[in-house]
Order: sequence, then structure tokens, then C-alpha cells
Amino acid sequence: MDAKQILNDLNKIPVIGDLIISFAIIVVLTSVSSAGGFWGFEGKEKELMINIFIGIGAIYFIGSVAKRIYNFVKKK
Repeated sequence: MDAKQILNDLNKIPVIGDLIISFAIIVVLTSVSSAGGFWGFEGKEKELMINIFIGIGAIYFIGSVAKRIYNFVKKK
């Protein structure tokens, strides 16, 4: 297995990069929400915060894919 070849293959599929970025957004923001007790959030408020952060990651992924589709259609 060649790491450079794997990275080159992943660069050919830009959606994979967007998926990785959206997952990173979800992981980072969810880890922030795990410290929600520090800000006084408990129970349902903490759960709502996690759901909002998952939504942010999903919106980022959908938006980036939509932008790529728009650019592809615009070039044609």
C-alpha cells in the first residue's frame, strides 16, 4: 500500500474530502458539547446542542455537494 497513491485517489473524489470535513466538524463540536455541563446545559438542552451540531455538519456536507454539482452543471 502506497500512501501517496491512496491520497491521489482520494483527491480524485472530492466528495470524500467534504465528508471528512463535515465529520470533523461534528466530532469537534460534539466534543465541545460534552463540556456542556460547564455552561449549565444538562439533559435535553445538551442533547439539543448535539443535534444542532450534527445538523451543522450535515448542512455543510449538503451545501458543499450542491456547490460542486452547480459548478459542474455551469461548466457544461
